[in-house]
Amino acid sequence: MAKYARKKRSAIALQSVEQMNYSVTMRKNPMNENDPKKAYANVQYEGLVKLEQLAEHIKTHGSPYTRDMIVGIATALVDCTREYLTRGFKVALGDLGTFRISIAQRAAKTKKAFTANNITDAWAEYEPGGYFVDLRDEINFTEVPNRTVQQVAAKLVKEGTITQEQWQAILDGSATIEIDEEGNVTPVTPEP
Repeated sequence: MAKYARKKRSAIALQSVEQMNYSVTMRKNPMNENDPKKAYANVQYEGLVKLEQLAEHIKTHGSPYTRDMIVGIATALVDCTREYLTRGFKVALGDLGTFRISIAQRAAKTKKAFTANNITDAWAEYEPGGYFVDLRDEINFTEVPNRTVQQVAAKLVKEGTITQEQWQAILDGSATIEIDEEGNVTPVTPEP
């Protein structure tokens, strides 16, 4: 996938700094398996907002349109965007961004030998618009345990193996819990 130079942010700015959780995992460099593992962040998403939920939320911002109207407009936008893409157009949706078609292909030895059959796949790609780039200054990041640790710790609380206070210490980072490959859990330990 091609990389793009970041575009200057639109004059529209978000109203506040938002909170986002992340966890840290150790991973190998996929380009060089011999490199030692390094720490990388993973966004801990709060969930998935579906179109109907988004339409309800849009109404809370003073929209005169009903949820059904908003869903209908969004559905028509998807259909029409797909139609224009398959006709060979890029589709720019203002600050939302631009959609375009990208292709996969098998190379041919000569231009004459290359035919449409060499194109093996086509899909839509998205390039964020000005409102969706450079969001770093608008997000307050907080480290939390990864999902596996959260699930195991919640189970341990339910079983009575650890207390609610120990669980809270895990969440706020003042204690940790280790899980090995077999799923064995070491006791909650205070952070040094």
